[in-house]
Amino acid sequence: MARQAAAIVLRDRGDVASAIAELRIALRLAIASGDLARQADVRATLGVALAWMGRSKQGLAELDQAATQARGAALARILMRRASTLKRLGRYEAALDDLGRALPVLRRAGDTVWEARSLTHRAEVYLAFGNTARAEGDFARAEQLYASNGQELEYAIAVHNRGLVAIVRGDLPSALGYLDVAGRRYDELGARDPQLAIDRCSTLLAAGLAADAM
Repeated sequence: MARQAAAIVLRDRGDVASAIAELRIALRLAIASGDLARQADVRATLGVALAWMGRSKQGLAELDQAATQARGAALARILMRRASTLKRLGRYEAALDDLGRALPVLRRAGDTVWEARSLTHRAEVYLAFGNTARAEGDFARAEQLYASNGQELEYAIAVHNRGLVAIVRGDLPSALGYLDVAGRRYDELGARDPQLAIDRCSTLLAAGLAADAM
């Protein structure tokens, strides 16, 4: 578990190669422990990391095997991670299938943090399809769940995402409002997301405010 946690920190800091090395050690330890649930969770984290490195075939193989080793809410969390990988590969229908299986289980288990994460991924798929109404509904619900759980960074990301929906709808004043709120939240947390500046610039340019965008 310590190796897996260290790997997640390394991955989120951008050092994915070191994260994979830690996860391979974590997986060997999990196999030695005989704990299938632990093996499945480590495999799922490894699968996502491999996909981030561009090794999507290997990553999906690990995620598929993890899904065979887990049950209940643990399986639902693995399905969400597989869906996130499928989404990054543009396999939107397959991602929706996994999320459709995961969400009811997470709701029954009362796992509201992972429910919010699953809703976020589903909203991103809906947005890719151009279905802004469903995307907005999922992002808004995810925002509520993150707020109720004190997930401050994920809450800020949810607000940012609602700004993206407003951009696609052409509602530029609302988009700028959401992006401003998200930006203040990021600043309060000491988090930096260069994509926020890019999204603000795109919105300002669409509004004809080229000087502000510059």
